Amino acid sequence: MSSVHITSATFEGPFDLLVSLIEDKKMAISDVSLSVVTEQYLQYIEQHAEISAEDVSDFLVVATKLVLHKSRQLIPQFFPEEEDGPSLEKQLSLYKAFVEASAHIQRYWEKRTIGFFRHEPLRKNEEFVPPKNATQYHVHNAMLRLVKRLTPRKPLPQVRMEETQSVKEKISEIRQVLRRASKIHFSQVVGNTKTKSDIILGFLAVLELVKQEDVTLQQDHTYGDIIIST
Repeated sequence: MSSVHITSATFEGPFDLLVSLIEDKKMAISDVSLSVVTEQYLQYIEQHAEISAEDVSDFLVVATKLVLHKSRQLIPQFFPEEEDGPSLEKQLSLYKAFVEASAHIQRYWEKRTIGFFRHEPLRKNEEFVPPKNATQYHVHNAMLRLVKRLTPRKPLPQVRMEETQSVKEKISEIRQVLRRASKIHFSQVVGNTKTKSDIILGFLAVLELVKQEDVTLQQDHTYGDIIIST
């Protein structure tokens, strides 16, 4: 980074210097402006030996184009126009556009307003339109295929649920038995069943009858059969 005594600005490369010299003269990037600033550009290179080695080649390329351009202005008959790639004017215009864009982005960066978003376009509501040739048979088969895909790979164990009585039904059954006999044993209530659920159901029914004072209980010895009487 070195300062230019003509414009008192800092530059990073040859195009920075050239654009600054043109703007200092308040001229557009045109053939006339390039001719005017050529001498200042070459003078800057001579007076500033601290240009980095990496930038020397770039400065020399631009300086060569400026010298060629000025020579064409002075003695055009010796330098016919040739198509040798983009002109220096076009390169400068493009470079200046990039510099201005970078400055614009820098301002956004400093303000921390660097977020950009695009509104999501409105989507149409998707509707299912069955084919015209679709029938109830086709829908049924499609559902069967879908259910088959949902079947777990490992079959789940099947459990058979047996029907059981409610406490209310068991109480009614005990009362019917007590109408025929004044006393019955608890073993008669549970019958031949061996399941815990039926035994618990019978015991709850007997307790409910005791609570309602419809029956009395008697047990002659520990772990003996319970006698139910009205």
